[in-house]
Amino acid sequence: MSADQSTSELTTRDVLIQADRRVSLIEGDVRELREQVDARFNAARRENAEEFARARADLTGFRAEVAAQFATMRAEATAQWRWTIGLLLVSWVSIMGSNLLR
Repeated sequence: MSADQSTSELTTRDVLIQADRRVSLIEGDVRELREQVDARFNAARRENAEEFARARADLTGFRAEVAAQFATMRAEATAQWRWTIGLLLVSWVSIMGSNLLR
């Protein structure tokens, strides 16, 4: 009877040792997987940050170009407005002068 008990205890111990080894291996695999996932997420974050920085730089340059173009258009519109007012004023003065000198 004691031989059966020692065999069953040995078998139980062997099973528990094997289960412990397997759980340890699974835990190691999970740690490795976690490290790989963290590394990939960190790489993706870095890539996204670089892309966003490039996009911001492009937008800043584009914004400067648009501002320069609007400034040029504003200057042209101001010049055209002055010419229009000048021509209207000259036309009005010539019409009023011709009416007064009649």
